[in-house]
Amino acid sequence: ENSLIDLAYQRLPLLNASSNNIKTAIEIFRSYIQNVHIKSLETMRQTLIKQYAELLLKCVCKGNYIPIISSDDKTNKTNRRSSQSLFIPLDVDEEILLLLLLGQTSTLNEAVHDWQPEHEGQRERSHQAAYNILALLSIFLSRKQAFHIIA
Repeated sequence: ENSLIDLAYQRLPLLNASSNNIKTAIEIFRSYIQNVHIKSLETMRQTLIKQYAELLLKCVCKGNYIPIISSDDKTNKTNRRSSQSLFIPLDVDEEILLLLLLGQTSTLNEAVHDWQPEHEGQRERSHQAAYNILALLSIFLSRKQAFHIIA
């Protein structure tokens, strides 16, 4: 079943992280987030973005951050995005902020705006997803003592 595959995808990086293999977990999350762009997998992508942001917030600091290698630095010619101008985070703070902004955008795009009673469950899930991203953003900004942005 599709949900079993989704669950396996979501658990793999978390299992690596719980085994203290943070580098592998980060590589898996980055790969998933860069390559999952199918509309039917958007909810899974939102979950992966949230989990990855949580991992970075909990386990990574400037001293142990693994930088993203740009496509110009790679010899992989199959990278389909090499011709696009992309923002590549330079440190863990930029990557966390980018993830949270991507998560918020994705959540807002998927938000259920239909007020019909039969959509109440979907509305509640989309509201909770948006709340979770905003909570992580608040935690991140408070760690940076950017209280003026939170208020």
